[in-house]
Amino acid sequence: RELTSLAAEGKLKPRISHRFPLEQAADALRAVINREVIGKAVLLSEP
Repeated sequence: RELTSLAAEGKLKPRISHRFPLEQAADALRAVINREVIGKAVLLSEP
């Protein structure tokens, strides 16, 4: 519950380690599995 409150208040700042275009989702998963990502891996979609 405490984490939910902190997130709602905007006090949590996730560390984004890597950004991948959606077409590279397999590469993103591979990087996570191989522990090449410290923090979050984000998949980006084109608007």
